Amino acid sequence: MDLVKERGTMQSLYHWLASAQDTISQLLSYYHAKGKRMMLWGAGNRGCAFLQYYDPQAEYLSGVYDMYPPKQGTVLATGHRVYAPEALMCDVIFVLSNNVEQFVRLYVKKHARPEKVIDIGDVIFGRLPLQKIIHEEKMKLSAARQEKICGLVIMYQPSSQNFSYAKQYAAELDHLVLFDNSPESHKNLFDLEDFPKNTVYEWNQGENIGLGEPINCLVKRLDGTGYGWIMTFDQDSLPARNMIGGMRRFIDSMQCTEDVAVVSPRLVLDEEEERTIKAAGFPFCLHTSYIAQSGMLQRIRSIRAIGGYDRNLFIDSVDIDFVVRCMLQGYQTLRLNDCCLYHQIDDTDSKDINVKGHIYHTNKYGPLRYYYQYRNALYCKDKFHGSAYEFIWDEVLDGLDRAMMLEKQADKITSMVKRAKLDFAAHVMGKYRG
Repeated sequence: MDLVKERGTMQSLYHWLASAQDTISQLLSYYHAKGKRMMLWGAGNRGCAFLQYYDPQAEYLSGVYDMYPPKQGTVLATGHRVYAPEALMCDVIFVLSNNVEQFVRLYVKKHARPEKVIDIGDVIFGRLPLQKIIHEEKMKLSAARQEKICGLVIMYQPSSQNFSYAKQYAAELDHLVLFDNSPESHKNLFDLEDFPKNTVYEWNQGENIGLGEPINCLVKRLDGTGYGWIMTFDQDSLPARNMIGGMRRFIDSMQCTEDVAVVSPRLVLDEEEERTIKAAGFPFCLHTSYIAQSGMLQRIRSIRAIGGYDRNLFIDSVDIDFVVRCMLQGYQTLRLNDCCLYHQIDDTDSKDINVKGHIYHTNKYGPLRYYYQYRNALYCKDKFHGSAYEFIWDEVLDGLDRAMMLEKQADKITSMVKRAKLDFAAHVMGKYRG
């Protein structure tokens, strides 16, 4: 990352961290006054920004854990020493992302360690008060209502297996729409599955309108029908047992307050990962911006309130843009940790590449997908410039810049990224025009 870009990324991280300044400062002071040893997990950009902003003189935190051996034993500019996790114990571990939280909770559980794990992202995104962070409450779901859920599967060139997946959960929803963006109809595959009567197949006459616009259209059609929520699915996702029932119980409960706009499951690859997650001791729910479209329950009233999905995006960043706009308008966006969705987040041929100890993620999405990812990240970075959420797309752009040179089609991808930059600058958005 060049120096100018790195400074920009750090500045956007400061905006994010500053958005919960009072609570985080109180949190550090509380544990410091109690004589508790605090550590941060991760000496990357987020970790360094956190330390520079909240503990520039190393007064509160005893150090930083990092799994990368060359960093271990070094001292950061703030005076914090970097340790291997096994080198010393502490009382409280702070993490700065949901993914790191998952890793740390599993690590702590595996090694029978007593540390309390606190996700600063949950604190910031959830605007959590100090007492709720210190004392985790067990969630008791008291039924208060009976919400109606309309499911929506957005399809593109679906296989018979994709229809089979949808049939497995169709009866758990009040209504299910299979919306097909493909050039040709797949009604024959739909008919073969003998879906329940609550399910309809809709081919969009060969026009691909992306991922957000089908939801906007469904919201209009559901006006006045009594439906309160839409649950969206990718065609290759499959809910784990009791996922839909568990999410339904939450939105029917008193704990689902009027300011909850989004409720999502935890994405897992398979049953083994599901068992591992459930054994790790996660809280009932967390607040997050990283919510995938698949499995997402969206309150219809909230979709209308924020102006629907952004048509400029077409695909990529569609979900995160929606979630961030919800949060900016004061809504809660939640992930329920005991509700799991089997979902391949990237392509099955995706892989991690180790370059000098750093892990870079690549996939076989190809040049066109890189175009959408890059253009839309530039668009969202500009859209949320100066907000607490700009850093999200700084990190996306940084990851794309690093990964694309490692791809097999690096030259073609580089060419498409140049086109993405030009189209963004010219305000050319929506579906790629060739």
